[in-house]
Amino acid sequence: MEERDSMLAVRRENILESIREIDSLQKIYINVLSEESQVTKARISLGDGFPLQQEKTTTKEYQLLNKEIELRDTLRKLDEEKIEHNEFYEIISTFQEVGNKVDDFWSMYKLLFPTLAFLFLCLGYLTKNYIKFVKNYEG
Repeated sequence: MEERDSMLAVRRENILESIREIDSLQKIYINVLSEESQVTKARISLGDGFPLQQEKTTTKEYQLLNKEIELRDTLRKLDEEKIEHNEFYEIISTFQEVGNKVDDFWSMYKLLFPTLAFLFLCLGYLTKNYIKFVKNYEG
C-alpha cells in the first residue's frame, strides 16, 4: 500500500512539475507576443518587390494548451485511481482476520436435534392422549 502511494505521489509530482513548466512557457509566449505588438512596425523597402519587415515569431500556444489539458486529465485520473484503491483497501481492511463464527439456528445441531426430539415426544404424547380421550368418549 505504501509503495503504491509513493509511486502515485512521484507520478503526481512529475505531472505537476510539467504543468508548471507549461505555465512558464505560456507566460514567455505571452510576453513575446506583447513585445511584438508594442514594437513599431518598421518597414524598409528595397525597391518594388523587396519589402523588409520584422518577422513574427511563431508560438505553439495551442499545442501547449492541449498538453496542459492532457496533463490535467492524467492528474485527475491518477487522483481517481488513488481514491478508488483507497476505498477498496478500506473495505477489505475492515474485515476481521480472526473473528467469531456466526451460525444460524439451523446449522446448530446441538440445539436442533434436542428441540426436534422434544417436539416429536410432545406430539406423540398428545396423540396418545387424544386417542385415549376418543376411546373413553365412545364408551
